Amino acid sequence: MRTISAATCLPQDLSSALLVGRVWRNGSINGPCVVVVREGQVFDITATIPTTADLLDRHDLPIKALRALGAAVYAGKDRE
Repeated sequence: MRTISAATCLPQDLSSALLVGRVWRNGSINGPCVVVVREGQVFDITATIPTTADLLDRHDLPIKALRALGAAVYAGKDRE
């Protein structure tokens, strides 16, 4: 079986890409979280936008994703 790494899944222009998704977090936050990748960092924006459907239904998705407050959970420079 082939292993998939962040380096093979993320775009080469990660520092200028705007990506949204959903990840499972363990720990103090245990469950699915809405995330956005901005400037190569992943931010959990669930406190601002509770579901990916809420984000994807917005007419202003790019603006909201760029401005939503959230905790940094992963730095793209750490990708494998």
